[in-house]
Amino acid sequence: MEITEIKTLLTLAQVLHYYHLKPDKNLRLCCPWHDDKTPSLQIYPSTNTWTCFSSKCKAGSGDATDMIMKMERCTKHEALIKATEMVGGKVSKPKDEITRQAILLKYYQGSLSSISHSVHGKAYATKRNIDYNKLGIGYCSYEIGKTWSTDLQVGMEKLGLLKIRNCLIFATRTKENQIASIYGRCINPNPNIRHFYLLGGFKGLYPGYPKPDTKTIILVESIIDAATIKQYLPELGQTGTTYEVLALYGTNGFTPEHEEAIKSLPDLEEIILFFDGDEAGRAAVMKYKESLPQIKPGIKISHVETPDDEDPNSLTISHSPEILDHLIKQRSIEQRSMDGMEQRSIDGIGHSAEPSMPPMQSMLNTDNPELLIYETEKLYITILGGIKITGLDRMRVTLKIELKQYSSSLPIRHSFDLYHTKQVEQLTEKMAGQVSSSTTEAERTISELTTKLEQYRQEKLEHLKPKKEEKRQLTEQEKKAAIQYLKDPKLMTHTLADIVQSGIVGETQNALIAYLAYTSRKREKPLHIICLGASGTGKTYLQEKISELIPEEEKIEITTSATMPCTILAGRNSNINSS
Repeated sequence: MEITEIKTLLTLAQVLHYYHLKPDKNLRLCCPWHDDKTPSLQIYPSTNTWTCFSSKCKAGSGDATDMIMKMERCTKHEALIKATEMVGGKVSKPKDEITRQAILLKYYQGSLSSISHSVHGKAYATKRNIDYNKLGIGYCSYEIGKTWSTDLQVGMEKLGLLKIRNCLIFATRTKENQIASIYGRCINPNPNIRHFYLLGGFKGLYPGYPKPDTKTIILVESIIDAATIKQYLPELGQTGTTYEVLALYGTNGFTPEHEEAIKSLPDLEEIILFFDGDEAGRAAVMKYKESLPQIKPGIKISHVETPDDEDPNSLTISHSPEILDHLIKQRSIEQRSMDGMEQRSIDGIGHSAEPSMPPMQSMLNTDNPELLIYETEKLYITILGGIKITGLDRMRVTLKIELKQYSSSLPIRHSFDLYHTKQVEQLTEKMAGQVSSSTTEAERTISELTTKLEQYRQEKLEHLKPKKEEKRQLTEQEKKAAIQYLKDPKLMTHTLADIVQSGIVGETQNALIAYLAYTSRKREKPLHIICLGASGTGKTYLQEKISELIPEEEKIEITTSATMPCTILAGRNSNINSS
């Protein structure tokens, strides 16, 4: 089909429907290319175009083909091929697509050969507890492609293969089981450089399209998790069910190919969500519980209660592989009832399964703020010098880590910032070699320690906050007694008697006058008093004793010299001076 014919036949409404995008009554929708709280993408059916008006978005404007290109993250040519499929046209495989598959196949075969000679590649696969021979995992060395022809090397560069270095290599597959794309998992510890995908976005499925008679699919977040389940579940032989596994490309990496694969399975009965035990994983479970039944009506959705900070791959490292079978058996199934959504475990018990991993038994001793001690079942961790209370954006510590039981291993002493990812990874790698059984266990220990220290720091900060003094409020009974006191005809007599009871001896008349001057602070024209008398006659004593009868929040006492004290009363400029 010609480009003009494609653009004439394909409407923007068809593209929106394909990607499950529904405009509102004003033909607006939340832009899929940026974090859009209010609809900012305007649809124009008459011209078959769209425009995003948000200043935060760089999508701009475009037509139906442009939307496909942005949604698929692909080239213009690939978007036209997709558009042709949408309008039901036949697409002949272009020459450059054949060349693409040839390059990918040659590259993948080269990576399979490279891993057998790579010490680092094999070590990383062993560390992640995956069998690279059994799973068909390769390793990209710098030698791949060096002896190729110029045309093939140029093709490598166009596909983005040259940027994949020092990675385990996984191949995604098409429906025809041909290589669709290459995924590289970097073996370096740098957390900012982990995943490599080819130019043009996600293509194909890993480990491949499910068999037509598949009844149960396990969806996981990553390709390594899918490889782990593919390796171990068939070996366990205890599930009683044949599972197919599919890797998403992250929690938001559910592509149209995933949807197509699920829709095409006539016997599919259940989809199991086996996501990471973190906030993102739990949020993804909730999202797909709602969206998957719309794709496959009547499908049973279940999810695995993954322990905190774990994933399918890490579970096989910190535990035996049987834990995968155990967790899948204990998965929770969502069922809709008249009252809404109910949750039950797979065995029919009316509650969700408990996580299989118990929380880590640990304790933080803060008796000595300069020598904090964190204790787990296996380790003593001493925080030398304690932690700084200020500077919440960092947590600099010096740790001494040693085994409780006698060991020939020397204690680890390490100074670093617990909020610095790379520094933490360096420590956990060191711990895995000396005091921990695995990197996952070490990461969990440091994570628990960080949480305990954060709680300790927060408690210290709370103690440092100035406590607000609450104003004393009279009870109803006290209010009635005060009003009755003030209404008494002998108010002055009673007031003077109470002043005398406060401890003033002599000067009773002056004391009453001073008290009345103090109470005039609430009037428009408060009284002022100057006390005159020889030194040592009790002027200051009289003033101080009367001021004790005034609420603390309504007075300020100032002494300007040894002979001139002054009391200033709040509310007005009433005062008493003595000299």
